[in-house]
Amino acid sequence: MIAKIISCLIISMGFMSMDAQEIDTRRMDDFLEHLHAHDKVMGSLAVMQGDSLVYTGAMGMGNIDKQYEATVDTRYKIGSISKTFTAVILMRLVEEERVALSTTLDRYHPQITNADQISLEMLLRHRSGIPEYLLHISEGELSAPVSREAMLQKIYDMESDFDPDSKYVYSNTNYYLLADILEKVSGESYESLISDLVTPLKLSSTWSGQTELSEKDAVSYMNVGSWVPAAKWHMSWALGAGDVSSTASEVCRFMYALQTGQIVGETTLTDMNEMVDGYGYGVFSIPYGDARGYGHNGGIENFRSCSYHFPDLDLTLGLLINANDMVFNDILIGILAIATGADYVFPDFKEKEVVVLPREKLVPFEGNYVSETFPLDIKVFLEEDTLMAQATGQGPFALSAVGDNEFVFTLAGIEMSFDQESKSLTLKQAGMTNTFVKE
Repeated sequence: MIAKIISCLIISMGFMSMDAQEIDTRRMDDFLEHLHAHDKVMGSLAVMQGDSLVYTGAMGMGNIDKQYEATVDTRYKIGSISKTFTAVILMRLVEEERVALSTTLDRYHPQITNADQISLEMLLRHRSGIPEYLLHISEGELSAPVSREAMLQKIYDMESDFDPDSKYVYSNTNYYLLADILEKVSGESYESLISDLVTPLKLSSTWSGQTELSEKDAVSYMNVGSWVPAAKWHMSWALGAGDVSSTASEVCRFMYALQTGQIVGETTLTDMNEMVDGYGYGVFSIPYGDARGYGHNGGIENFRSCSYHFPDLDLTLGLLINANDMVFNDILIGILAIATGADYVFPDFKEKEVVVLPREKLVPFEGNYVSETFPLDIKVFLEEDTLMAQATGQGPFALSAVGDNEFVFTLAGIEMSFDQESKSLTLKQAGMTNTFVKE
C-alpha cells in the first residue's frame, strides 16, 4: 500500500466551551513522556499562545542508528502541510495580479484530460477530477528520483476520475501541478519560492526538496516489533504536495503568521479559510469542542504531522513525529485537552482480550443513543452477528466485545460500555468520556 501525503484529521470528543488559559507545561511534559515510555511515539511538539511560543518538547530519537535524540530543533518531513505553503505562494501571486484563480489548466498543461475546464481554484480545492498519481506507481519507484518530464507524462496518461468541480476528492496530483505552474508564472524554482516565503519570517530550518539527511534531520520509523527505518522517498515525487521539511516550532510560527494576516491580506485569508466540502485553499477546518481550527496535517514515509491555529482559543500547535504506534488523532486530542485545561485521562495502553458474545446478548444494545455533551448521535445496530456503531454523518465501524457489556474499536481508540438498566452507553476516546442515553 503506497503511503499518501496526508493523515487523519482531529475528531473532537467533547462539546465544551473553552477559554484561553496558561498551559500546564509540566502536564504536557508528562503526557509526552507517557507516550514515549510506552514506546508509542517519537517526535517534537510546539504550542503558541498569541504570538508567544509557550511550549516546546521532544520525545524519543531523531535517528536511532546515530543515537541522535530528538530535540526542539530536529527537522522532520512535514508531508501535506507543504500544500499550505504552495497555496500561500499561489495566493500571493494572485494578490500581485500575476495569475488568476479562474485561469484554466490548458494554459500550462493542455495534455491533461479536461484541462480547458479545470481552473487553478479547482486544483487548490481538490475538485479537478485529476487522479491521485500515487495510485499509479509502485512503492519501489518512490526511492529513486523522477524527472519533471517523466512525472508530467504519468499525469498526462491518466484519465479523469470525475467531471471538474462536481465533487471533492483529495489528490496530491493537484498540488504537484500547482507547484509546476508556480514555477512557470514566477520564473523561479519551487525551492526558491519556498525560501522567498520563509526568509522574512525567519524560518531558517524550513526547506523544500531535501532528500538527503543532515545531522538535524529525523529518520522515520515503523514498528515491526522494534523500530526500523521506513522506506525513504525521493522528494522529486512530492513537489508542492509534500516535499517541505521543518521543525515543530517553525510550522507553528508559520501557521500563526498565516492565520493572523501576516502573510496574505485579510480578503485572501478569508477566501483560503472558506470551506467547500471540508477543504479551503490548502487548508482544512477541524473542530475541537465548540472551537474551530484552521491548518493542515500530513504524512510522508512514516512521518506524521499537523499544524493548526484556533483563533477562538488564541492557540496554535505544531506536531511533527517520526515514529507512531497509536491513533494520531488521540495524540492531538490529548495535546489540545491539556493545552485548554480540559479534564483528560492519559491513555491506558493495556490490551484487552476479545471475547465472542452470542447474538441474543447483543440485541439489547441496539438503538439510537443521544448525549447532552456530544454533538452527534450514535446508532448501534447488528449486521449479521456483529455489533456495529455509527455516529451521525460518519461511517459505521465494528465493535469487538471485551466483556459482557464492554466493547472496543481499537483502530480509533474507542471504548464503549453499555448499562442495560439505565439504557445508556459510555464512550471513551483519547481521555474524553461522554454518556449517551437510548431514545
